Amino acid sequence: MPDGLTAFNSFYLPWRDLPGSLPEDIDIFAVGDVHGQAERLEQVLGEIRNTPREAHKRHLVFLGDLIDRGPASIRAVDLAMRAGQLADVDVLHVLPGNHDLVLMLTLEGPKYLDFWGMLGGDRVMAELGLSAETHSWDEIAARLKDNLHPEYLNSMASGATHLYVGDLLFVHAGICEVPKRSISR
Repeated sequence: MPDGLTAFNSFYLPWRDLPGSLPEDIDIFAVGDVHGQAERLEQVLGEIRNTPREAHKRHLVFLGDLIDRGPASIRAVDLAMRAGQLADVDVLHVLPGNHDLVLMLTLEGPKYLDFWGMLGGDRVMAELGLSAETHSWDEIAARLKDNLHPEYLNSMASGATHLYVGDLLFVHAGICEVPKRSISR
């Protein structure tokens, strides 16, 4: 194994210190941009489960974009929503990404359907045997609502967009500094 890399069952990663601090009684794992890669997500959840606990509580944070582009978005969402059990974590946080939020706009009305399709939503529709060319928005929205985990839909519609743990901020994408304003908890 190359120097400076930590061995996991299926891959190697460079170990880096956190750019902040956590309470001593917390282990935390963050996963971002799954993009419908359910097989890889299942593998990662297994790695987390098999990682020895170093603290009393274990958190898992999904940083958004569970869906689109990959071959199995519906299954990836289901795995994420069951990740507490699958990864043996005590606290699960599911934050939205831009793909998740465009899906939510699409479920509100047809205005964003084509845009979502171009972002990778066409792959999600194809999983359900749908396409924007051959199915109405009503059909597509109904099938998506029937097949996507209800806790995921609720979390994307009204859940937190960011998370503070200790002095670390978890968010899907970059934060723009706004003059004369600060980010408050």
